[in-house]
This record gives sequence, C-alpha cells and structure tokens, in this order.
Amino acid sequence: MLRFTCRYCGCRDYRLIPVVGGILPRLLRKFGMERVRCRECAQPSWSSLWGLRQLHLARCPSCYRTELTTWSEKYHRTTAWQAWRLALGAKRIRCAACRCNFVSFRKVASPARGVPSGLDQRMAG
Repeated sequence: MLRFTCRYCGCRDYRLIPVVGGILPRLLRKFGMERVRCRECAQPSWSSLWGLRQLHLARCPSCYRTELTTWSEKYHRTTAWQAWRLALGAKRIRCAACRCNFVSFRKVASPARGVPSGLDQRMAG
C-alpha cells in the first residue's frame, strides 16, 4: 500500500481522495501518484504508490494490494484488450481482497514466509 507520512503532523493515518477533473491529476495517477488526506490534520497531499523495490511487481488496479492469485477463463470473460495482452504473454491475475480480475506482464509477489494465506486463516479460525 501507500507509504505516506504527513509532512505537517507526522501522522501515518490517511485516506485516498477521489481525483476529479484536470489533465495533470489524471496523468499523475497513471504514473503511480495518489491524492491522500491526513486523518489527523486534514491536509491534502500527493503520495507515491510504489517504492523502487516494488516497481517490478504486479498490483491490483483497484486497491493497489499485492496479495494476488490467478484466475481461469472458464469463470471470467476477457475483453479484447485483455485477450490481446494474454496473446503477448501476460498473466491472468486476481486480487484476493477485492476480487478484481486483471492481466499484467509484471511478476506476482510471493507470499511472505511463515505468514499463512487468507484462506488458511479463515479455515483455522
């Protein structure tokens, strides 16, 4: 997720602000910048989605998480754009949190060692 620290109060609690209007805000979102607002002092700011170490990893386009799995064409219809990208070698990826199906050329992050997956946690508890 975002690594945001408010430059006014130092708080790490934030929320995403919907970006509307203008070419510059939309262009910044395409390059990984998100508009956020500090929950403590309510100051708006821009924050980068990716650190340099995670730039090569796939992220969910809806919630930006990296807990990803795969999906089958049996249960999801691909768009023409997705089919074209799959023909070029992209991977079918599904977000475990928001269940968004998408296609990406980037590598999927491997789960951390010793941390059970979401399915294991639900079955255990």
